[in-house]
Amino acid sequence: DAQAAVQTLREEHGVTHLDVVVANAAMATNFGPASTMPLEHLQAHMMVNMYAPVLLFQATRLIL
Repeated sequence: DAQAAVQTLREEHGVTHLDVVVANAAMATNFGPASTMPLEHLQAHMMVNMYAPVLLFQATRLIL
């Protein structure tokens, strides 16, 4: 997870500052209408495309 990755960077590699963080991940598995999208696909899309960038920012904000 992002928090563990930042902790590893700080403790094992001495990283104290990041100039930039790029949330470069996305997914698309359902190309039909949202009205017929299975819940599992919607949950996966939300985790990768919406929640993950927020979690990444939360994990890195103190060293940006």
